[in-house]
Amino acid sequence: MPLLEYLEAVPADIVWCNLGDFRCYATLTVDVDANWKTITDGFSETYHIQTLHPELMRCVDDIHAPQQIWGHTGKSEQPYGVQSPRFEGALMGATEGTPFPADERQPGQTVQDLIAARTRAFAAERGVDLDWADTDRVTRLHQYNVFPNMTLLTNADHLTIMCWRPGPDPDHGEMVMFLMTHMPPGAPRNKPTDVRTSAGQAEPGLVLTQDIRVLAGLQRGMHQPGFTHVVLSSEERRVINMHRNLERYLDLPESERMTGGGAIDQA
Repeated sequence: MPLLEYLEAVPADIVWCNLGDFRCYATLTVDVDANWKTITDGFSETYHIQTLHPELMRCVDDIHAPQQIWGHTGKSEQPYGVQSPRFEGALMGATEGTPFPADERQPGQTVQDLIAARTRAFAAERGVDLDWADTDRVTRLHQYNVFPNMTLLTNADHLTIMCWRPGPDPDHGEMVMFLMTHMPPGAPRNKPTDVRTSAGQAEPGLVLTQDIRVLAGLQRGMHQPGFTHVVLSSEERRVINMHRNLERYLDLPESERMTGGGAIDQA
């Protein structure tokens, strides 16, 4: 089908990010000891944050993270600059009452407001005008999943595109990251730097490194004789949607398809 039809609501939903103003400065290809579907599942839910990314609980609300399923595509949102309701500790690692930087906090300004203000200032140094973006546009991360193998992470001043591909056998795959930077309108396009590395050597930041390093163990676990099936919660609806799409395209018989759960809620 035509691409715009395949992408469903994503183009209209993401248009405010002005994707045409981003430029790819590097691609990172990581060889992973895991099936491409194992990699995909890890970027299709936020349920794992509390165990794999405990550092994020200080600065991201992983509970109030609404999800949307459209069909081939889906989306989740996570507010940053606020702590997880699961976390009992200091916001952003700072104890209660820690002052804001001198002369920066305005009356009634929240931590998210200050983050947004600093982000706009850093963008202005690159010639990028973010005055149109309110605090929510700057601090809320939008994650779009496109079946079968792509996700986009974006907000007003951030864009990372990731996809995963099969490797030489079912226990290996590769993860490709397109690293983008926000540039002024009309900025020139340069050839990105291409880097290829192993999962053990890849360090694209704390969170993504944690995501990559856990994959080989997950793949090994699926070969254990006691492993027969996976039980998924409604929080993992994007994982469920991914595999139901696979079942549909492969035209699997009913006896080999997932059971339970009913139809995935589109809201």
